[in-house]
Amino acid sequence: MEPRKFNGLMPAVHELYVANVLGMHRNGHDIDLSSNKAVVEVKFRFLDPAGKHPRKWVVLDYQLAYGEDPEGRPAYWCLGFYKLTRPIKSLHPELRRREKLERLVTEREMYLVPWDWMLQFPIHQTRGETERTVWNNNLIYSRADCLPKVTQTHQTPKGQLHLTEGVNPKHFPYLTEDVPF
Repeated sequence: MEPRKFNGLMPAVHELYVANVLGMHRNGHDIDLSSNKAVVEVKFRFLDPAGKHPRKWVVLDYQLAYGEDPEGRPAYWCLGFYKLTRPIKSLHPELRRREKLERLVTEREMYLVPWDWMLQFPIHQTRGETERTVWNNNLIYSRADCLPKVTQTHQTPKGQLHLTEGVNPKHFPYLTEDVPF
């Protein structure tokens, strides 16, 4: 499968997984997840076996406004890494069902961080053109080596969820309940 096509399919898979882990709802627009206690934007980065991809996440600048929840709920980022059973290029191009894509994920490591953590990174204008498309985006490149200190770690079906300094665990009561995945 072409990596660009794959990258367009995986966010919904990750959002559903994180929604299940946190006991939240997937919105399908604007901020990715919500509950009556908090809102969360989800970003994942593929970790290839060769280690080619940097340990960072890309955020579009307009997504920063999602943290201004109209209902006043606190906002967080769920930033994660994942591994697959096989290389993206070897996946069948017609593979689209979320359940099948989820079965390809072997491991996830996620960090829940306060919303304002993202503000430390500068915004970069990125523009370019190919035969098929033109783009002009303002991007933020947040780095894993700048993550806040981990205060709690929870086991998930395929890995771990780390809560970092500034995250209020009371906003995620589902993590303390004995709920089967």
